[in-house]
Amino acid sequence: MFFFRFLTRLVFRRTLFLMLHNIPEFDLCYVAYLKDDPAKEPIAVSYSAPGVLAEAAHKTGRAKADFELREISREEYEQLKSLIL
Repeated sequence: MFFFRFLTRLVFRRTLFLMLHNIPEFDLCYVAYLKDDPAKEPIAVSYSAPGVLAEAAHKTGRAKADFELREISREEYEQLKSLIL
């Protein structure tokens, strides 16, 4: 009986904590460039860093280490997404 009460209180407190504290929302997007490209032409854009590296490597056939990433805003993401496709 004690364990059941303890578990109920724990679940209640945890639920209350999650309800009262806002979870931060991140609007991070990423663009991948070739490291040796002086013009810094964008190769791929994505919401995740590993995803943009994988997409850029797949498009060009080069290793993931050949690219550098940069965080961009949501607006920049939308502009670049329409240009790259």
